[in-house]
Amino acid sequence: MLGNLHVRFGVGAGVKLPGLHHISGNTADAGPADSHAHSKENRLNARQKLNLIHVSGALLLAAILGGLLQSWAIFLITSAILIADAVYGGDIRPGGRRRQ
Repeated sequence: MLGNLHVRFGVGAGVKLPGLHHISGNTADAGPADSHAHSKENRLNARQKLNLIHVSGALLLAAILGGLLQSWAIFLITSAILIADAVYGGDIRPGGRRRQ
């Protein structure tokens, strides 16, 4: 059952667990199930990664505050404010560059 489970611990980690397939930097050892996972369409560019980090951080802070105050409303309001502030401040860039 765990024969096709892919595990990666950190960047460039060389951890191999018995019974688990390890993904290395070499895609030659990737099986047919991995061919779709390594395609260019599924990769995030730098802007998308930074946007994801900013949104995740905003949601984490909102979750902590909402959890401490035990309020879904606080969570929603805080996450909306933090994300809107990040978009307004330019930390989150929703669209890609316009190509001419």
